Formats: sequence, C-alpha cells, structure tokens
Amino acid sequence: MKFIIKAFLILLFLFFILWVFIPDPGLYPHKTWSKAYKSKSGDLLRLTLSQDEKYRLFVPFEKISNHLKKATLFYEDKYFYSHPGVNFFSLIRGFTSTFILKKRIIGGSTITMQTARIRFKIDSSKIKGKFIQILRAFQLERHYSKNEIFEAYLNLVPYGGNIEGAGAASEIYFKKPASDLNIPEALALCLIPQNPCRRSPLGAKGKKELEKARKRLINAWNNEKKNKGINSLPLKFSGIRELPYKAPHFIDFIEKQDDIPLKGVINTTIDTQFQKLIESRLSRYIAKKRSKGVLNGAVLLLNYKTMEIEAMVGSADYFNKSIQGQVNGCCAKRSPGSTLKPFVYALAIDQGIIHSHTLLKDSPASFSGFTPENYDKKFEGPILAKDALIKSRNLPAIYLASKISNPDLYSFLKKAKVSNLAPKGFYGLSLVLGGGEVSMLELAGLYSIFGNYGELKSIKYLKNRKTHTIKKILSEDSCFIINSILAENPEPEKKSLFTEKSLPVSWKTGTSYGFRDAWAAGLFGDYVLCVWTGNFNGEGNPSFIGRKCAGPLFFDIINIIKKQKSSLKSHIDETKAFHVKKVDVCSKSGNLPGKFTPHTIKAWFIPGVSPIKVSTLHREVLIDKKTGKRACKKEKTTRKEIYEFWSTDMKKLFEKGGIYLKTPPPYKRECLENNFTDKGISPLIFSPHSGIKYITMKNDFKKIPFKASAEPGIEKIYWFVNSNYEGFSSPDKVFMWKARPGKYIITASDDFGRTDKVCIEIVYKEK
Repeated sequence: MKFIIKAFLILLFLFFILWVFIPDPGLYPHKTWSKAYKSKSGDLLRLTLSQDEKYRLFVPFEKISNHLKKATLFYEDKYFYSHPGVNFFSLIRGFTSTFILKKRIIGGSTITMQTARIRFKIDSSKIKGKFIQILRAFQLERHYSKNEIFEAYLNLVPYGGNIEGAGAASEIYFKKPASDLNIPEALALCLIPQNPCRRSPLGAKGKKELEKARKRLINAWNNEKKNKGINSLPLKFSGIRELPYKAPHFIDFIEKQDDIPLKGVINTTIDTQFQKLIESRLSRYIAKKRSKGVLNGAVLLLNYKTMEIEAMVGSADYFNKSIQGQVNGCCAKRSPGSTLKPFVYALAIDQGIIHSHTLLKDSPASFSGFTPENYDKKFEGPILAKDALIKSRNLPAIYLASKISNPDLYSFLKKAKVSNLAPKGFYGLSLVLGGGEVSMLELAGLYSIFGNYGELKSIKYLKNRKTHTIKKILSEDSCFIINSILAENPEPEKKSLFTEKSLPVSWKTGTSYGFRDAWAAGLFGDYVLCVWTGNFNGEGNPSFIGRKCAGPLFFDIINIIKKQKSSLKSHIDETKAFHVKKVDVCSKSGNLPGKFTPHTIKAWFIPGVSPIKVSTLHREVLIDKKTGKRACKKEKTTRKEIYEFWSTDMKKLFEKGGIYLKTPPPYKRECLENNFTDKGISPLIFSPHSGIKYITMKNDFKKIPFKASAEPGIEKIYWFVNSNYEGFSSPDKVFMWKARPGKYIITASDDFGRTDKVCIEIVYKEK
C-alpha cells in the first residue's frame, strides 16, 4: 500500500513538473490562411485558398456567432468550460463502448482534445494516439484560455471537402460571415466536424445525412431548451462553385501589395454597385466598337475626397485570353498623351507666366531641335490660354513647358510619386505630349490633386486605412482655374465650347503617339474618373483618339453614376480659391484693358501672381486726311483712328488662317526724315534663344539664324553683335550670322531705335 501511495505521489510530482515547465506549443504554427476580400458594404468579392489549397478563414472568437458557439458546446462538449481539458467520464464511456463492449465507436474527446488532435496531427483511433491526445490537451489548457482554445477549434475543424473553420464554412454554405449565423444554420454547421466526409453538404448524399442528423439535434435542442420554435425545415446550402469572383483586377492588384493582412476578412474600398455598372458599360461599349478594331479598355473610379478606389476594371473581359484579359490596364504603364497638359498650365499659372486668357501662339516652332506638330497637322495662330488647353493644342503647351521651372513638369511628376521615370534628359519637352509613361492609377492620383486643391494624397484600397496628405504641390488658385477651364470642355459631339451642366465635368483627353492609346480623365462631383481604350498588344489604330474613342464611354459612365448618386455636388469650389479674381481683359490680346480697348471679357486672375500687362494692341493713330498716311503730330489736316497693332509674326499667323487684318498705314516721309520717335512696341527676338550655348566643330564656321518680329509699319530690323553692326533683315525674315567662339550680346533695333537683346555663347569643340 505504501508503495502504491509513494508511486502515486511521484507521478503526481512528475505531472506537476511537467505542468509547470511544459513549453508553449502554439495554436497555429505553420498554418496558412484564406483571405476574404469584401466590398465597402460587406459583400464578398473573393475567398482565396490557403497555400495548402484549403478554404480556411480565420475569424476572431468575438466575431463568431454566439448561436454557433452554443450549438457546438451543446453537441460536442457541454462541460467544456468546467473540465481541465479532458472529460474522464466521457473517456471511460467511450473506451467501454469502443474497446470492451465493441459497440458504437465513441471517441469521448472534448473540444480541447479535438483541437489538440488537429493541431498536432494525432491519430487518436488507437490507444497510444488517444493517450498522446490527452497529454497534448493538458498542454494546451496549461498555456491557453478556454476562449482561445475554442477559437482555435472553430477555425481549424473540417467542415467538408477542403473547407476548414467556421469562417469559410459560413461564407461558402450560407453566403454570410460567421457572425451572422442564425440558430438553424448553427445547428447544421456544428454537426459536420464529427463526420465531415459523410455529412458534407457539398454532395447530395452528404446533404441527406446532414439533414437527418440536424433533425435529431433540433429535437434534442428544443427539448433541452424547452423551446419548440426551432423548425427542422431543410436549409438551402450553397457550394464552392458559387463563390463570387468579383472585381478580379482589383483583388489581383491588392494581392500584390506588401501591406495587406495575411489572413482573415479584408475590407476593401470597392463599391460593388459602381463596379458592376462600370464593368457592364465597358463590356457593352467595347462590343459596339469591336468592328473598328477597339478590343479593350480599362476604367478607374477614385473618390478624391476619401481617396478610396471605388471601382477598378482592368480590361473588357477578365476571362478572355485573346485580349489578354487578366492584364490590369489600370496598373500598366502607358503613354498618357495630352492628359498631362493641365498640369503644365497649372504650373505656368502658379509661376506667373500666364493667366486664364493670356494670348499664346499655336504656330510652327522649334525647341532645341524638337519640332512638334498638332494632332490635326494644323495651326490656329493666336489663341487664348484656356482655349489652347481645351482644344489641346500642342505648340502652346510645349512653349509653356519650356518656360516653367522649379518645378518643371518632370520635377512635378517626381514630386507626385510617378514611378519609373527615365532621367530627365531622356524626355526633353516631349514629356508634356505623352513622351513618358504613367499608369492609370498614377493618373487618377494626379487628377485628384485638382479635386483636393493642390494636395497630393495617398490612395486607399483598404477600408480601415487612413489616407494622408503627402505634400502640397499646386496652389488652390491654379487648381480652381484649371477646374473651371476644363469644365468648359464640351462633351463629344457637342460643338459649343461651353455647355451648361447640372453637374460640371472638368475633363481632358489624350491620344498617344501612333494612335496606340485613347484616354479621357477628369473630375465630377466627388470623383476622379479615368478611361482608357486601346489594345494591350500596343498596336496602333486610327480609331484610338481620346475625344472620339474614350470620351463617349467617359460620359456614359458619368451619367450612370449621376443617376445612382443624385446628391453629388460640384467639385468647383470658389471658397477654396481665396485669391482668385475675375477681371476684365482685352478680348483679343488677353491683357488688361488699355485706353482704347473696345471689347473686354472676364478672365481668372491671381493678384500678385498673374502677369500684369496693359494691352497696347489697340492704339489711336493720327491719319493725314490728304495722303492717308500716318502723321507725326496733331494738326487740322489730321484725324484720329483706332488700329490693332499686331506684331509681324502674329499678323502672318492670322494671314495663314485666312484672316487679313486692317493695319495702320506707313508714316509720312517727313516723320522718318526728322528722326521722329514712336513709343510703340519694341522688336522681339525669336532666334537665337537667350542663354543658349552653341557648340560647333573647330574650323566648321556654322551660321546662326537671327530672327525677330516687330509691330506694323516697321520695314527693317538692324542686327548688332556686341555693339558691332552686322546687317539688317525685314521683320520675320532670317539674317544668317557666321558663328565665332565667345560670348555675345545680340541686339535687334527697329526703324525707331527700339531694341531687344539676348545673350548667347559659342564654344568650339575638337573633332
């Protein structure tokens, strides 16, 4: 007897030592998990497989339905919260039935023991395995609370096929999260883990067996709870084949990000209603345009106020291999065409180079060897800045791009986090015409700067993440002006440059070189919308013109969204433009009205920033009544007339467009002979450009063209190099000067001694 007591005490001591020092085994080592991607409203978009090809979705204990917890305890382990991990009474009963009486096999395992069996992959059908299972159960109870063990059980037990855990089971079988399970559904689910092969609702036989067991359990439940309200009507089960696969490009995009959770429910920013509508509209539009060779498209909808991606459609058909449908056009780098022009104009406004109605020239020009053209191969001549942007004229945009600095367009794009840009010198001025590449996601981020009045913010794709302002890179004033200008851009097929809209749309189109990409991007209400049409193989097509190909789809989507969200308000907010004023400017020159300006229009103007220049276009001229020529002074024989004084280069641009201006007559001979001085406009040197360094080979005497414009009535431009007279030319005619090494001041002087100067340097290089 003493020996038995002694042996018992030793065993008890060993058990105590084991209990105290047994290591923490971990509940989920080496387990990989599924991810349930959900829309912002909670709709399931996709349930992914774990790395071992299981649907195993982790759900925290507090987010599992209490009905399922109670049903599982009722069926599996009523005394779970009171026993130490092992129910010895159940074990003895199971051992007797299974091994002694050899009747029905009863395991007698508790929830803790079942969790241990799954966690440690124990074969508990044999006595040795059962003993190990008991020891492992004690180990789990030593290190974890009852709720933690119960949570592990509900996340790991099999529910038929390759479905494990209540989270995946409820999403697959009942199309709802585990938190929303009702009592009948909970009573069905808790039965499956005991025999997942036989009771799996994935097959007809399994459903039948499960229904039988469920009826028995419902009867027992009603008797136990003294509640007859739970009926045993058959439940409707869904299957794996019915799992949704929504917003596929968007989910693929998120799967590649480094900052997403590795398991569980992932709440995204997608609006399933908008996503479905845009997918449908894009598919229908491409089907309609297929005969013209338009095979693909992509659309991105970004809420610039929350910076949430609400819809992302990366191709016309995700499952169509012939169009490379699984490629995400929203993330692919492509030429943006002219969609970057608004940022050049915004920078030019901020840097005081232009205001909304500054007069620019749409005429042939060369920029350090770069000679761009317009899409239509035509030139419009003198054009107001706002019209040049709306009509997407290339030459004015290139001119402004050559003038902006600190930042220029390249530096601006770098600040805006546009990735993978080549070195600055690779692009030159072609960047403004789409010489670089951006993704649609980056383009949407750029246009959101206009919506957020100069602030660059991070884009959100997960609902529970916060957006943050990265930096302010444009002023509120320039953003307001650009939004207002682009809102005058008419819809496709509309002729007027301004149409009244219930909801303004500030938009811009883009067509890449070789007609490979057609773009439309802009703002309305709370949103930035970007649309691309083209083919992923990069093949050009004359149909790929931004306004004609992407524009109609752009407005079709906007109209659908406006119907679904009628509460949208204008994105053009005058309260954000603290300094912008509307001022009168000359309708022709775009400058502030002069004394003789006959007609004015309203222009957006930023006091202290916008260029201040009074218009001298319209001037009063004294005309000799007898000769009809210009007089030097007022006399009885003179009369007053108002003329437009366009420079010679502008006059030629008008003439090329078929417009012949009424110009002032020449001066009387005595005016010139008496050294009369006119206070008109000085010449303007176009070539060479100031600050240019010319490099020429030694002994190669290169000639440099001198060219300047002058106002009407000027017959000759006199050229001086470092005060040395070199020759003369007519206005807008070229004078060729033989280059010599050194630094020079080039001076152009007109008939009245008015001058313009530029500085250049010429350097010889050895061959």
